[in-house]
Amino acid sequence: MEVLKGSKMITYEIDAQQLKKPKKTILEAKSKLFLSVSLALILLAFYLIFKVEGV
Repeated sequence: MEVLKGSKMITYEIDAQQLKKPKKTILEAKSKLFLSVSLALILLAFYLIFKVEGV
C-alpha cells in the first residue's frame, strides 16, 4: 500500500507540473506515450507467439 501511495504522490506532482503547460503539449505527450506502449505490447505479443510456435 505504501508503494501505491508513493506512486500516487509522484503522479500528482507530474500532473501539477503538466497543468502549467499548454493542453496540446500534454495531449501530444500522452498520445506518443500511448503509441509507444501499444507498439511495445504488439511486439511482445508477436515475440511470444513465435516463441511458442518455435518458428
